[in-house]
Amino acid sequence: MDTNPGEIKMIIGILLIMSYNKVPNISDYWSEKYVSFGNISIKTAMSRKCFQVLFSKLYFINPEQPADVSKTHYLDEIIEYLKGRFLYIKADSQHQNIEDLP
Repeated sequence: MDTNPGEIKMIIGILLIMSYNKVPNISDYWSEKYVSFGNISIKTAMSRKCFQVLFSKLYFINPEQPADVSKTHYLDEIIEYLKGRFLYIKADSQHQNIEDLP
């Protein structure tokens, strides 16, 4: 099965959702049986079978890390991008917590 960078980004996004939306079994994210388990964002992004195949083939190598860098050195670019996006979305949101107001 061929894949592309968009699908890999989708896998990473799904894993981020899974990190804060815990369910008993990975297949429960695609569940139609239990309303509280199924995640509509994950279901519409990718089929369960496609996720399982791609995720089973996904691996990361552990290259030598340059001296005197943070533990997140290889993820720093992604982390900074996400921080910027979260701040942008928060600033433009019409629905904010009262503690967030100046």
